[in-house]
Amino acid sequence: MTLRAAVVGLGHLGRHHARLLHQLPGVKLVSICDLLPAKFDQPECPPEVPRTRDARAAWQEADLVVVATPTASHAEVALPALRAGLDVLVEKPLAATASEGRALLEAARDSGAVLHTGHSERFNSAYRAVGGRLQDVRFVEGHRLAPFTPRSLDVDVVLDLMVHDLDLALHAVRRPVERVEAVGVPVISPHVDIANARLVFAGGCVANLTASRVSAKAVRKLRFFDHDAYWSLDFIQREADVTVLERPADGPPAVSQRRERLEGEPLRLELEDFVAACAARRGGPAHLPAGATGEEGMAALELALRVREAIALHADRFGPRQP
Repeated sequence: MTLRAAVVGLGHLGRHHARLLHQLPGVKLVSICDLLPAKFDQPECPPEVPRTRDARAAWQEADLVVVATPTASHAEVALPALRAGLDVLVEKPLAATASEGRALLEAARDSGAVLHTGHSERFNSAYRAVGGRLQDVRFVEGHRLAPFTPRSLDVDVVLDLMVHDLDLALHAVRRPVERVEAVGVPVISPHVDIANARLVFAGGCVANLTASRVSAKAVRKLRFFDHDAYWSLDFIQREADVTVLERPADGPPAVSQRRERLEGEPLRLELEDFVAACAARRGGPAHLPAGATGEEGMAALELALRVREAIALHADRFGPRQP
């Protein structure tokens, strides 16, 4: 089975989606699309693949579409594709608003299409090393910091960066969030550029997450305090350090420490997972998605919006910013 693919949006991630889809077995990249023709000349864009500036024209001959446009246009691009029955992977966050996200879910349900969200950190070897071994997470601490870049400034740092860790926290803890407290401030852009959120899950687990896009250096770390285990994940180095309390049957308890690392490019693994789900829909082998489904992307978006509301509430207590 060969699936025909199109990529709409050739920015920071879109061009790599084009590169990888062109390489994947069982996939034929039939079109790439961007409003700026200069992006067609990027080295990641295969020169023999047809180009277009029209999103609808891009997926006319496709079975599946990757939407990697700015967040504000996710729903505008993805919704007609889903209604036409195409399978769609939308880069994170799923949409700019909750109503747009719900519209995407409804369109996917109505047409039977596969809808995934591009939370590629699930495929980072640091998180894959955990491999479902978290049993009863008690505390989560995350720092996702990046130097300033002019891209993704159409949204705040919560939807730009923190949403990655919100998705991972939801995926790892597997319980609803009962309370959200947050603070954030704009520094360079009109939107919040630094934010901290404290999430309290049902059952008592607490997550403390910080995101910044005005830091001196890049940091992407997440720590899980689990029952009898401590996991420290470095998403830049793509490795996980684990400290575990071993309880042998014939001796006293002992602490073991080790570093774990798996191979594989996260974006490629995410696309392989998406393509496998698309093939299963068409009669291929059954597939249980490892990546974020549309519903899981929606859950991360809704939590991100709750964080934004908490930031706004906190800001209101201090009054308007002084000049």
